[in-house]
Amino acid sequence: MLRSTRTSRGALVIALCAMIGIGIGIGIGICGCGMEEASVISATRTIGEQTLQEQWEWAATQVEQVIARTETPGRWKGESDAEPSWERERQRILGEAERSSCTFRAGQVNPAQLLVGVWADDIDGDVFALAGRVRERWQTEGWSVSDVIRREDTIAGNEIQFRADSDRGAMLSLKAVSSDERGMLFLTVQAECSRHPSVAW
Repeated sequence: MLRSTRTSRGALVIALCAMIGIGIGIGIGICGCGMEEASVISATRTIGEQTLQEQWEWAATQVEQVIARTETPGRWKGESDAEPSWERERQRILGEAERSSCTFRAGQVNPAQLLVGVWADDIDGDVFALAGRVRERWQTEGWSVSDVIRREDTIAGNEIQFRADSDRGAMLSLKAVSSDERGMLFLTVQAECSRHPSVAW
């Protein structure tokens, strides 16, 4: 059984940015090329009954589908990891993922949702074309897909980000960055809110 921890997303992101010299900025938007959680977290708050194990399994499936769609096996890592780790340490990455509270009622147990971040770097080829494959897949599956960052809206024109929302509040977000003919992908997977005791806190 996996063990969930409530790690500090800000601390992990700061450490990662220092290692790779760029910003992922997941959660607090502190780095320039990262996913700014304020702009991508789903506002829909349908409350379900998924267990944490079910949310872990669902999130893992979403990550695996993106890896397959982009044909980038062996490159993905946890958001605080410097080396590829998803294939060998998937359980650890999922177990360390944040459970974000869906409500904020003092003195009560609040429904929460799993929030998993993974990324890949040193990707050959057109990283924007790879991201386009994912976008197409999400649209085909019935997700509501919208732009967060368009290339024409950036100074360097070297990044895009889009998100996919479900009607139950789950959200997927993919960011693609091209630098010196090498590509990076940043994936956020947010499960729907759950009141199950293994998820809520």
